[in-house]
Amino acid sequence: MKNDLLGELPEEKVNLIEKYRLEPCLISGKVYWARNFGNRPPNAYVTHRGMRKCPTLDLVFSFYGLCVAKMTYFRNNITDYLPCKQHLVTGDMTECALWDMEFLVQRATGIRIDLRNLAAIKEIETFRSMCVWLERRLKERREQQERYERVQEREVAPVTAAPALRMAIVPIRRRPLQRRDREFSL
Repeated sequence: MKNDLLGELPEEKVNLIEKYRLEPCLISGKVYWARNFGNRPPNAYVTHRGMRKCPTLDLVFSFYGLCVAKMTYFRNNITDYLPCKQHLVTGDMTECALWDMEFLVQRATGIRIDLRNLAAIKEIETFRSMCVWLERRLKERREQQERYERVQEREVAPVTAAPALRMAIVPIRRRPLQRRDREFSL
């Protein structure tokens, strides 16, 4: 049965099932993907239909217990974020596939968001203020990048002779010397 069900799913979802060690389980006439912990009843995560139809990001967020608001925000802004995981021994962050992620890193700023810490946010206002902060940091970084690019364009822009000649032709105005200063000048 498991092999038949896995055959209906794309590779990234099969990898997700293997990562969380999920097994198919029949509950109330529906096939669920559940995790068996031995001495406890199976913990059902998602129906097989949900596994087929839901985007991978939503499935990962549901495994971490994230609410719909968090799923929606990151689904709409996923291009600004990079899925990453942390190496257990070295602590290095490496880019990975969505199904294997543990962190989201904001591409422009490098801000890391641990999915476990994101799950700990229970108040919607706290999450909204975090989103505002993230968007403000992103906007500041993009403005900084645009200023840098404008400066680079000006430095690389070819210099023409016409502006240089105009500078040379502009007469220099001098104030007339005072009578006393004229006597001492050479």
